[in-house]
Amino acid sequence: MIGAISGVIPFIAIVELARTLLPALAGGEVDAGRMWTIVVVAVAPLFVSFGAAFLSGMVSHLADAELQHPHRPAPAAAASRLVRPTLATPSTAKSPITPDS
Repeated sequence: MIGAISGVIPFIAIVELARTLLPALAGGEVDAGRMWTIVVVAVAPLFVSFGAAFLSGMVSHLADAELQHPHRPAPAAAASRLVRPTLATPSTAKSPITPDS
């Protein structure tokens, strides 16, 4: 929720920045203090949004690893019992049909 809200704030700040800079088109004065306040308010939530996205990705990764951990030993044990052919086995490329048959 924090990431979603902080993702919307910069768009609102862009509208406020346009309202602040609009008088400059007509030759009016621009309030520099308000302009920089809006810029800081627009940039700060971007870092919060990126941090929230990183944190949510980390939490889901750790939860996935925690859920998979109990299920991993059984397939690993089954795979270790399989007979693996080696390069020293000469019969892997021979045809089952012999010339005598």
